[in-house]
Amino acid sequence: MTFKNYITEKSNKFNISWQIVRVNARKIKDVKEKIYYVLNFLKENPNKHNYDRVHNWLSMTKLGYKSNSEAMEVFDSVIDNIEHHKNDRFSSEEDSPNDLETISTDDLEKVYKDLKQRKYGFQYKTVPVAHTKFLNELEKELNKRQSD
Repeated sequence: MTFKNYITEKSNKFNISWQIVRVNARKIKDVKEKIYYVLNFLKENPNKHNYDRVHNWLSMTKLGYKSNSEAMEVFDSVIDNIEHHKNDRFSSEEDSPNDLETISTDDLEKVYKDLKQRKYGFQYKTVPVAHTKFLNELEKELNKRQSD
């Protein structure tokens, strides 16, 4: 199986560690700081799954900066760099833990609220099953904490 096929078949965007980083990055206004924040996550958690998550995030977030050629160049440069190093730096198949019980309530609520409002019309005809499943898991964990 090639690296590209592995990524396409195996990566799950709904990993809590990644979702926390993605939601936090949305609040950072400076493009370079935003990218650095996300790249730092990849550097600290180098694996095929996070490579795919970050690569996808860079590609999709870049689209929001079409009118800013300087920002587009930064995104392109970073994408080229991680693509160049994907096999030597991000080859691990071990994913980041996805244990909701270890995550703060604030972070769970932040991710839940963001995903609850997320729209997929531009990408998919319906909400992805993985999105719904992950939202249900978040809701279950949050409800469990409220009842304790």
